[in-house]
Amino acid sequence: MKHMCATLLLLCSTPEVDLHTKFINEVKVCAIQYNSILPEQDRIPLLLVIAQAVHESAYGTSRFAKSAKNIFGVRATGDDEYILSLRTGKKVKKYNSWCESTEDYIDLLLTSKHYTSFQKELINQWFTDDIDVNKLVDTLDLYAEDVYYKDKIKKLIVSIERKLYE
Repeated sequence: MKHMCATLLLLCSTPEVDLHTKFINEVKVCAIQYNSILPEQDRIPLLLVIAQAVHESAYGTSRFAKSAKNIFGVRATGDDEYILSLRTGKKVKKYNSWCESTEDYIDLLLTSKHYTSFQKELINQWFTDDIDVNKLVDTLDLYAEDVYYKDKIKKLIVSIERKLYE
């Protein structure tokens, strides 16, 4: 129920013209579209999706976001199309659109063995009908190498939530 309420509030928010808000709205639409076809218990809270996209892509301005449509920093595996990170030399997965990137990110969180803690917390929150995005963030230890990653995402969530509900 809280997933639906949060979705409705985000849909009713009035968009501003600035580029940050434009990016947030584009990611929001992608996440809502994909979440709508998933079973309720698998829906990722929009604030988390948006915060990670904002952080990983610098509001869609990073090289990965522009050249590879990769707004979540997802690495390439196997036969995936990719671009190379200039800083680390790692392969970053290439997508056809930001929505495709968003769908793959959601699938990654829902299916990867690296995120079993996330998956368990998500289902627990669904059963208790008590969505706590910060608790979900606390399970993302393996998402990034930055030891301050979770704190940065939590701060972004507060900032984005304020912006969406203004």
